[in-house]
Amino acid sequence: MEEILRHPNRATLETRKKLVLLQDMHLSEGIDFLLDNPELLQSPIVIGTNKYMIGFNAEDIRQLYSFCIYRKIGITIIM
Repeated sequence: MEEILRHPNRATLETRKKLVLLQDMHLSEGIDFLLDNPELLQSPIVIGTNKYMIGFNAEDIRQLYSFCIYRKIGITIIM
């Protein structure tokens, strides 16, 4: 789950405290906590049919988008 979480060194003190709390939670608790605290997630999360990207890398997002358009498959962007 760490790859979808905001990096602590790029977060506010309050967000860092929440990330520490999240580490000690069971999976189901953590998911509920993330639903209540979406600021803990990196953004955007881009989901294609067989690929996904987390975080902002403009070139990678353009490549994935072009691939999805070429293959006529959908993508979902979660901000």
